[in-house]
Amino acid sequence: MPMAKNAVYKVNSLSNLSADPLIKRLALGFDTIYIDRPLASFTEEELSDPDFPEDFAERNCQDSALSDYLLDMKVISFFELPFVPDISKLDGVERALLEKAISYIQQSDEPKKQLEEAQSINEINELSYKSNHLFERASDSLSRYKAIGLSKHVQGEFYPILRSEQSFTGEGTKTTVVQLVLNNLPQPGPDTPWEAIIDFRRDESTRLQYLALINWINEMATSSLTVNEISEKLEYLSLDYKRSIERHRLKWKTEILEIIAAVGVGLFTGNLPAAVNLASNFVKMGTTVLNLRGEEGKLPGKEIAYIYRANRAFY
Repeated sequence: MPMAKNAVYKVNSLSNLSADPLIKRLALGFDTIYIDRPLASFTEEELSDPDFPEDFAERNCQDSALSDYLLDMKVISFFELPFVPDISKLDGVERALLEKAISYIQQSDEPKKQLEEAQSINEINELSYKSNHLFERASDSLSRYKAIGLSKHVQGEFYPILRSEQSFTGEGTKTTVVQLVLNNLPQPGPDTPWEAIIDFRRDESTRLQYLALINWINEMATSSLTVNEISEKLEYLSLDYKRSIERHRLKWKTEILEIIAAVGVGLFTGNLPAAVNLASNFVKMGTTVLNLRGEEGKLPGKEIAYIYRANRAFY
């Protein structure tokens, strides 16, 4: 049984989980999304203040209800790592990641100060981009640090969701393969209800396809293929499976329609042979459906069937 694959994620806005554009895709790609602290909420006193923005109060209630629901459905989990007062007590990798984060944060302070004196729009845009980019690098270093820390306290594999492409430099092959797969999953829109995603995750056949995909990721991560070769293989399997499943579905529809047509003839015929034929056609229909479903699991490219199914459901 593959180990659970979990995302370590910093929500874009800690007070607006429902509007985060990536959270639904992560729910399709990982067993659990670990968020490093509870979402920001407002006190009853703040909410009752007449000057408090009404839309903030409404958003707070929505996000509170949504986070409780996703916690109950085991889609997300909140966590806090044990506080480390002395950075020197950390091992080499963790210490390096925290030192990087601190360095990026310190570097981002300078363009922030320069923004106060900026004159032109171009200068403001350039300084804002630089500051935000450095902050993203800091956030990614912290996410990687937290993923390592979580792996020491919780059973499973943990993958930091990084915001800056440069942060992927030096990541292991397995993390890169996971990212390739994640990029091929659909991004459900804001109008996609969470109930649909939960039902999709819980479906038994979908779960089997998900586990098959996890096995494929594990195989690719331990293979001698380069990242580019794995990417090409994923693209080939996706196209091959799509073509195979479309041909298979056409065969399915044709055979079932032929049986339904034969059943229709039997329904409007009063003789005994037709009645016997009617019963045999119903039996044949059930057998055909079972056979066709069984064949679907043997199609070329079945390892990535989960990606195809998710895109069909939510793209």
